Amino acid sequence: MPLPRARLGALGAALLVLCAALPALGHGGESHPVEAQTAAREPASPDSEAAGIAAERAALIASARPEDHRRAIAAAWAAPGDAVWALDLHPSVVIGVAILSALYALGVGPLRRRLGGPRGVPWRPVACFAGSQLLLLASLNGPIHHLGDYFLFSAHMLQHLLITLVFAPLFLLGLPDWLLRPLVRPRALFALARWLTGPVVAFSLYNAALVVWHVPVVYGLAMRDHDVHIAQHLCFMVLAVIAFWPVAGLLPELPRLTYLWQIGYLFVMQIPMVALGAFLTLAESVLHPFYAAAPRVFATLPALEDQQLGGLLMWLPGHLVLWIPMAVIFVRWSRSESDEATGLPAPAVAVPR
Repeated sequence: MPLPRARLGALGAALLVLCAALPALGHGGESHPVEAQTAAREPASPDSEAAGIAAERAALIASARPEDHRRAIAAAWAAPGDAVWALDLHPSVVIGVAILSALYALGVGPLRRRLGGPRGVPWRPVACFAGSQLLLLASLNGPIHHLGDYFLFSAHMLQHLLITLVFAPLFLLGLPDWLLRPLVRPRALFALARWLTGPVVAFSLYNAALVVWHVPVVYGLAMRDHDVHIAQHLCFMVLAVIAFWPVAGLLPELPRLTYLWQIGYLFVMQIPMVALGAFLTLAESVLHPFYAAAPRVFATLPALEDQQLGGLLMWLPGHLVLWIPMAVIFVRWSRSESDEATGLPAPAVAVPR
C-alpha cells in the first residue's frame, strides 16, 4: 500500500512544532511553575515555607473532584511512605478487564466455529490477549498507578508507555481476523474503520493526542479530575491500538502496510515522542504544579529531577521499544518469499552452477 511521504512528513513536522509550543500553551490556564514562583519570592523562613507548601497542597486537594478522588489524594499525601507498597484496586479497571475477557472467551470458545474460526483454540492470539489484559491490571492498579496518580511524574510516564507501546500491539495481535470480521460487516462501520486505520489518520490521531494531553493545562486537569484522568487513559489505549493497526492489524479487509513501509511508519512514529521527551527532560522548571506540591516519596528525587526522569523514559527507552518490532519486521521481510515492500513477486535469484 503506498504511503504518501510528503503528508506523513508534514504531519510529523507539525507535531514537532506543537511540542515546542507546549510552554506557551501551558501558561494559558494554570499558574506559573511552582519553582519559578518560589524563585521570585523573597527568602522565607522554614516555618513560612512549610506553611506555604501546606496551603498549596490544601488548595490542590480542594480543587480535586469528585469527592472520592479528593479523599484519595488527601489519604495518599498523608502517608507517602506507603506508596511503593500500595496494592489498591480500581473497580473501573477490574470490571473493564473482566468484561473484555469474558467477551473474548465467548468468541474464541463457544462461538468460535460460528464466527468462522479454526477447530482448535488458537494459542498465540489467546496468549497475546491474555498478556495485554494482565498488563492493564498491573499498570492501572497497584504501585505504578498509585505513584503516578499521586506522587511521581516519572511513574505516570512509565504507565503511559506500558498502555500505549506494549498493551496496544499485544491487544491487536490477540484479535484474529475471524473474530473481528463480524464487527466491521456493516458498511458504515467498515468505512469508518478503513478511514481510522489508514496510516496517515492513525499516526495523526495518536500523536496529536499524545501532545495535547501533555499540555500543562490539560494534564493538570486530568490530575485533579479523576473522570478526565480515566478519559485520558481510554484515549491513549484506543488511539494506540489504531496507531499500531498499520503494522499489527490481522484483518485482510483493513490491510497492513507492506514490510518496508511498516519499518518507515514505526521510525516516523517515534519522532513526536522523542521531541516531547526531550522537551520534558530539558525543561528548567517543573511544568506540573500537582507533582511539585506532592510529598516526596524518595528524598533523592525532587520534583524537577522526577520530571526529567519521566522525559528520559519517553525520550530513550520509549522510542527504543519501537525498534524491537522494526527488527522483527526486517527479519520477516528478509525471509519472505515475495517482495512485500512493493507487493510484487520476488525477483528470481540465479544459482551458479
